[in-house]
Amino acid sequence: MLSNKIYRYFVLLSVFIGGSFLLSAQNNEIPKLNMGMNLDSYSYYTRSLLFVDVMKSASDMMTFNAQGESPWNTEKINKIKRDPQGYPLELPVAVDNGPPQAVRFLINNVYSGDYVFLYDGEGEFDFSLPNSKDKGKIILHLDGKGDNRWINIKKSQKGNHVRNIRILPADDSFDPKLPFYPLYVEGIAQFHCLRFMDLLGTNGSNVTTWETRVQPDYYSQGTDKGVAIEYAIQLSNQLKCDAWFCIPHKADDQYIHKFAQLVHDTLDPNLKVYIEYSNEIWNWQFGQAHYVLENAPGAIDQYVSDKLKGISPKQENHPEKDAYMMQRVFRIWSDVFGDSQKQRLVRVAAVQHAWVDNTKRILQYLFKFDENGKPLSGPIYKDSEGHGCDVVAPGGYFSYSDADKNKWQKMDPSQVTPEVILKGVDKSYSKEAGAWTLDTAKYARTWKVGYVVYEGGQHITPFDQKDTPYNQAIWDAQINPMMYDLYMKLFRTHASPEVDCKLFCAFAYVSERKSRWGSWGHLERLDQLHNLSNIKLIAPKFAAVIDANIQR
Repeated sequence: MLSNKIYRYFVLLSVFIGGSFLLSAQNNEIPKLNMGMNLDSYSYYTRSLLFVDVMKSASDMMTFNAQGESPWNTEKINKIKRDPQGYPLELPVAVDNGPPQAVRFLINNVYSGDYVFLYDGEGEFDFSLPNSKDKGKIILHLDGKGDNRWINIKKSQKGNHVRNIRILPADDSFDPKLPFYPLYVEGIAQFHCLRFMDLLGTNGSNVTTWETRVQPDYYSQGTDKGVAIEYAIQLSNQLKCDAWFCIPHKADDQYIHKFAQLVHDTLDPNLKVYIEYSNEIWNWQFGQAHYVLENAPGAIDQYVSDKLKGISPKQENHPEKDAYMMQRVFRIWSDVFGDSQKQRLVRVAAVQHAWVDNTKRILQYLFKFDENGKPLSGPIYKDSEGHGCDVVAPGGYFSYSDADKNKWQKMDPSQVTPEVILKGVDKSYSKEAGAWTLDTAKYARTWKVGYVVYEGGQHITPFDQKDTPYNQAIWDAQINPMMYDLYMKLFRTHASPEVDCKLFCAFAYVSERKSRWGSWGHLERLDQLHNLSNIKLIAPKFAAVIDANIQR
């Protein structure tokens, strides 16, 4: 199995050449941590290929005029009658007294090879990619280049409409009991925990009730609703790997309860489950931060808005508001798991790494006493139950400083090399990321909770996500040998007795490197796992995470 090969390879690499990139570090010993991995969102453009069935990557369906000229998307899909799995009941069909409409969807062309196109019902199709027929079956030829490819459903017979589309390997290798792409699974098999934040579509989620969540039999798992919870549980069970779930910020109490019950009943009872309210609710680029700050407008459970207003009717005291929303999730999940199963449940208070006072205020609210053990009272703490949390979870990122950025903008772009960038990052580490980690760890010790990292690794992105003259140097820095050194410096801090990090979840598994939005992937493509002899050169971030991981 490839995952075993990966482990054996990195053991040998660490012994024989692991120290070659670490000569400038304080010591050559590789720090050891329980490593987790954040899994990327799944879509028609992702490089992180989760499922064998390509159809599960399909985009949201779009309408177009079935006759004559048409815009790419006539935006009438919500007026088409569809079955519970999202398939139109009839096509073409007239809408608003306009021209008859057909539908299309994009599929992921990062997949490569011959795939058979299967479906139930009667219909006709157009394909924007090479295809052929073999023994009456339609064979799609995917080239792995990642450019946009789509499928049009031109006709779907009423009463026997097109449904249950599958796009499976033409070699008949698919086992429906093992729906996950083998290379994807093998690359994460060694991790201690999988965080499903992006995979389940947490950021900006509009899911409110259990009925509005995506179902495992929906035509796609690649829409903005994210992947079904059942698949996340199945993946954890298959790998016997702990699961980390994030609750959508607008979810009502019934949703939270049913989510907890599903995990309680179907996740392997030998596995832990980390539970977190939403994601980065201090981060103003996400809707969930504003939702909490504004006292949960439109919340189905009115008491939630009332309690947040009790902390402050205005947009202030938001760490305490964040803590209240965490407490609500902890209470419901704890009720479901009960005393007999509470050892499986890890209640995560996720905090802002760079704003250490945010950590203090959240812990004060959750435990209802301050850092000196003094009980807290007053309107802000009135609804605190004082039941605390199990772990505090800041980020674990390193990046360049504002001074570095200002200096680079004044330099000749040719002089802003990957080495210049990484040396600047290294110089600022102790004053910024390293110091934040040590300060947060003090609070973890004060309130006697564990220290884990919800996301971490490099955060070296183009300034303000813009196109700058040194973007290429930032992208090249991602695969520079010095990057491995910086990861080891990061892990050495977290493995130290002062921090005693129990779990470090790297962000993230696989994504594009040359993106102004950030080079978050520890791998650029899954097929890099086929090149283990050069993995430390082509993917030093992934090599560092694996080298520092404690074997399961």
